Amino acid sequence: MLSFGEFFYLCYGVWQIERTYHYLTTGEVERSHTEYDVQPLPDSGRDFLLHCKTDLQFDVTTLRSHPAVMAGFAIAFKTVSEKGEQLSMELHALFVPDQHVLHTETDYALPPCAVMPPIPENITGYYLRNKGYSETGIAIGRFCYQPTRHILEMTTYYQKSIAVDQMRLVDHSTRLRTIITYSRPEQEITLIGFGVEQRI
Repeated sequence: MLSFGEFFYLCYGVWQIERTYHYLTTGEVERSHTEYDVQPLPDSGRDFLLHCKTDLQFDVTTLRSHPAVMAGFAIAFKTVSEKGEQLSMELHALFVPDQHVLHTETDYALPPCAVMPPIPENITGYYLRNKGYSETGIAIGRFCYQPTRHILEMTTYYQKSIAVDQMRLVDHSTRLRTIITYSRPEQEITLIGFGVEQRI
């Protein structure tokens, strides 16, 4: 069983990712290759994300004095689809457990079809990114880490969609990935993606 900190430590490094996306509304199937560089989040990136949302208030004093209770990534990736289309992005992500949230004015509840069961050992919290994947601007969502199965599930709330991204660490250099996108407000599934990720 991996602790919260151990799981995120094992996510650092350079990964090669092969994914297949199924677009349920059109029937299209798309494959892609991604090179993914994940490094620890610098202090400046962490501080920016802790203060970027006015409807979330964190216990910043405790988080600054005990930074190990949260986890963060500095991510750079480049994706090439089988059609030759390319996408590159750099972003910062921060994971703050619920016990360090003082107040929120918005209900970021998991959608009804999220696949993570409510288990006492699970660690839940808020997932912040300085950039979204499908929409511009700050992205905020919820995460759930299941230590007994080494699974991290991230649910991101965009204006027009909800993305549920699940990462399972099967050994120290291999991860399995599933991505499900729901439309808003209907919460109909529009995309399902599968991936195998291997550390270089």
